[in-house]
Amino acid sequence: MMKAISDFSRELNQYHLAGVGVRMKPLVTVALLSLCSVIIGCGPVSTVSRYGVKATLVDVGSKKPVARTKTRITVDGATSERVSSRQGAITAHANRQWHLSWLGGPAWMSDPNAEIEIEPHGYQKFTLKWDRYLKPNSTTARIHQEDGIINLGTIEVKKR
Repeated sequence: MMKAISDFSRELNQYHLAGVGVRMKPLVTVALLSLCSVIIGCGPVSTVSRYGVKATLVDVGSKKPVARTKTRITVDGATSERVSSRQGAITAHANRQWHLSWLGGPAWMSDPNAEIEIEPHGYQKFTLKWDRYLKPNSTTARIHQEDGIINLGTIEVKKR
């Protein structure tokens, strides 16, 4: 590898840089090649600093969607108020952060867990502690995470 760089440096030394009559020294050539390889290997990497939530709310008694209801969604202490759709769907967006990474490292990693509370007005609170690495059980089997949003599927809630 060093021999190839040295040979390339000698070839470049024979030519003038950009036609201005300046000859490149071998050390400058190596520095320039190193800088180019670092720049080429850099790229953006995104991580999740707070997960988002997506769910459909259904009344336990009537099995109908909890439609157009003011709902408080709390993920890791950050609270937002949303109104559910006609189908009972609610969404809280994820908070993402972007970093520059060279060849994929050092590895920044998204938080592996989240504490989620969903409280529709007039209904009991739904609480879940989600962890990316736990094996799914009967409660969490339908839950999956994609692009920073935890999809809870259908949640049945009881009236107060």
